[in-house]
Amino acid sequence: MTDPARLDHPDNFKYWAFISYSHADEVWAKWLHRTLETYRVPLALVGRPSRNGAVPRRIFPLFRDREELPTSASLSDNIGDALARSRYLIVICSARAAVSRWVNEEVKAFKALGRSDRILCLIVDGEPNASDDPHSGLLECFPAAVRHDVSPTGEILDSRTEPIAADVRAGKDGKSNARLKLLAGILGVNFDALRQRERRRRIWRRIMIGVGAGAVAALIGAVWYRGHLEARQIQRAQDLRLAQLMIQKTKEALAHGDDASAMFYGANAIEYSLLAGVRPLESDLLQSLTLSAFTRGRVNDAKFSGGLAVSPGGKRMVWGRKDGTLVLWDIAAKRPLRIFAGHKGPVSAAVFTPDGAWLATAGSDGTVRLWSVAGKSVYLLAAKGPAVRSLAVSGDGALLAAAGADWKIHLWSIARRQELRALTGHSDQINSIAFSPDGIHLASAAQDRQIALWKLASGRMEKRFRYRIVPRAVAFGSTGELAASLFDGTIRLWDTARWRETGVLQGHFRMVDTLAFSPDGQILASGSDDWTVALWDVSARQKITTLSEHSRPIKAVAFADNGATLVAGSEDETISLWHIVPQLYVSSFEAHEGAVRSLAFAPGGQALVSAGEDGMIRVWDVGTHRQLYEFPHLHDDAVYAVAFTPGGRYLLSAGRDHRIVVWDWATKRKVKTVIGHSAWIFGLAVSPDGKAVATAGWDDKVKVWSVPQLRPLAPPLAEHTAPVGGVAFSPDGRLLASAGNDTKIWLWDARTFKPIAPLTGHTEVVRPVVFDPDSGLLASGSGDHHIKLWDVSPPRRDLALRKNPLATLEGHHSYMVWALAFSPDGRLLASGSQSDDRQTVRLWDVRRRRLVARLPGHRDYALALAFSPDGKRLASGGSDGTIRFWRTSDFWPAPKTRSVSGALLQEFLDSPPYRTDLAEALLRKIGAITGLELVGTDAQPIEHAAGE
Repeated sequence: MTDPARLDHPDNFKYWAFISYSHADEVWAKWLHRTLETYRVPLALVGRPSRNGAVPRRIFPLFRDREELPTSASLSDNIGDALARSRYLIVICSARAAVSRWVNEEVKAFKALGRSDRILCLIVDGEPNASDDPHSGLLECFPAAVRHDVSPTGEILDSRTEPIAADVRAGKDGKSNARLKLLAGILGVNFDALRQRERRRRIWRRIMIGVGAGAVAALIGAVWYRGHLEARQIQRAQDLRLAQLMIQKTKEALAHGDDASAMFYGANAIEYSLLAGVRPLESDLLQSLTLSAFTRGRVNDAKFSGGLAVSPGGKRMVWGRKDGTLVLWDIAAKRPLRIFAGHKGPVSAAVFTPDGAWLATAGSDGTVRLWSVAGKSVYLLAAKGPAVRSLAVSGDGALLAAAGADWKIHLWSIARRQELRALTGHSDQINSIAFSPDGIHLASAAQDRQIALWKLASGRMEKRFRYRIVPRAVAFGSTGELAASLFDGTIRLWDTARWRETGVLQGHFRMVDTLAFSPDGQILASGSDDWTVALWDVSARQKITTLSEHSRPIKAVAFADNGATLVAGSEDETISLWHIVPQLYVSSFEAHEGAVRSLAFAPGGQALVSAGEDGMIRVWDVGTHRQLYEFPHLHDDAVYAVAFTPGGRYLLSAGRDHRIVVWDWATKRKVKTVIGHSAWIFGLAVSPDGKAVATAGWDDKVKVWSVPQLRPLAPPLAEHTAPVGGVAFSPDGRLLASAGNDTKIWLWDARTFKPIAPLTGHTEVVRPVVFDPDSGLLASGSGDHHIKLWDVSPPRRDLALRKNPLATLEGHHSYMVWALAFSPDGRLLASGSQSDDRQTVRLWDVRRRRLVARLPGHRDYALALAFSPDGKRLASGGSDGTIRFWRTSDFWPAPKTRSVSGALLQEFLDSPPYRTDLAEALLRKIGAITGLELVGTDAQPIEHAAGE
């Protein structure tokens, strides 16, 4: 590593700044890297003296680690050298960065160089110093090394520091001012001067645009006399610029989780590209865009005040109005069926009984009423009293619960129309209540900052938890998981059996007032005072999309049509409906606290083993997704690879702690362990006879060991000149393949372990290598974003053929193809990538060399893939810590038809040649289903007719 003392002179710095970030914040890192490097310093400042010498024309270059996930046991030499050669350290601070070991390590290393005064922070979410008050319910954004001083030896001290920070959060600096603050810090100039110069530059740019527009107008007038051809060229140039603008807006919409706007801008980009006479720009990005939900219309004359409910089966809905009436509405026919009148003031809550025969309602007048949906019967359950905020009906239809301003939960027998008891224990207004699916418990959230779980049989508060902020809503999923929303905009997920918080969903920036689970419990909808509805993948703990349709806070959400439709009511007095597009994956669940690095199906396919960045090895039931077992924590660091011996007697694991472990699968006990390499072990492969295991090391070597004794079977295989990341045995046991960062794949004789020949063709790092089950093909994935197929069948194992691959599969458009897996019959190849295009998993028809399906779901990276032994399932593991299951029959040999497709741009782009009339039709279709139109260059909601 370079001596930092030798680099202190400004002339010896290589980078202006080192950007440190959690890879979960890569979108921010990319934006920051681009916006700083492309910023042109005002000419009046260029050349002025500063702490770094003369002020430069541009801040270039900056260092951002894009090649490898932050997974080393200690900071690697290249990272340490880059830190030493960087004038400044910019830390992207978020809730993810605050708990990232590697962001913390980079800050410690930089401070240890004596450069604490050269650290700049960019806050993107979380709260500064929130960890000082652990009961606040807020998430810390600063890593510990940012908050504290660091000794020259890299130890975090008790003394505190005051970080220099720019803040892009809502209501703070904003992106533009945050950028200028960072630039001012790096350049050593006054922020206000830089901001004023930027303001003058923007004004000048507008003037020049106006002048340019006038010049263009004059030019068009001249072109009129010179000929039609030149005018057409100008028009095409304008269309091309608009296409580029639409692509930029597409990316911005994606960054904000607005899939509908992204799809709409993408469709416009296609049309403008074709009008400009070019192929659609960034087609790989546009092909990846999928709608998770789109508008089905809006009831503009709803006069909604509260009390939105959907009938069992989801064919009807009811809502309350300010005048105290309720409207029963046919969702499919979009027409009212009946008006209920009786409340003296706005309706606040409504709920159907499970059989749909009765409707219970409550209002600000303090009454609770029970209506016969089909007939004219109506019962007054509670006369005028304190306002009721929430109603709930038990799953068996026997009990009705009501709660509100009197701090009590009232329970009625629906059949007898009489109150059974009142549950007491809260000390302030109760905001929301919900029955558990099994009918044993009832949950409540109150202004006393408590969520509580009540045992209905005894009427006692069984469990409670006090937050520092007010909980607003509670809802149960079909599996018994409890969701509670808080005043700070977060949603907390609870395991009610163990009474512990299991996850935090963050995405709203204001209070979340309403929650609803889909019937299958896989999706959670939340409505917020930020005027948006969010859809969440419950098991993956991730936001699916944000729905923006209203102009006031959302007060009620509910699922209809068995989960195919979402209904939302807003303070703007309208009700909107969205169609929910089914997810492509069968299921997903959170498996590890870090990235999932390796997957292996146990023999029989009923269990799946996963290994992760958290150093854990876990066993999952494939059918229920429940954790069956967690192996003893023998690895001291991330586990990169797991594999079974044929027959499943042994499971082997290896990872970043340089260790190889052999486990007895039946007893789950350690059989043998060795320190196998002097650096990380990135891959392992078991021979077909189960007697040998090969390991790929970051020490540039491949080693082969006996199983289970782990004795070396040969000297280290050392033809690679860079770290080795992948290794595989051929199914017939004759070949061993290894892949390295030197861009080469080496073939070895698996009996003598002598080198046969290198396979060359990739231009970047090669990571995964896999043989097909028939031993005829070898597939390799690379940092050049290509997959190559090599013919290694016995008759063709000669040097000449290995100079060129049999085929190259092009489809990934990101830097790295991280994972490959052949199906058991060899017909399908799955690949996982680090995808800028969001399509992290892809399926290929091996025989036809064509892409079969793009599988979106994982955020950022798909790092591990495995087919079940019968080939019916594909499991994928991602850097988001989740495992997802995909049903291969949904995509191959013929994809199953879906009632509504969310991949509209993909369908268009997969069917060239492209015609402008078809692009216009596509844009009209997407405009209709997203409810958007282009006003100038911005997407705006289409004005709906009254009563639509």
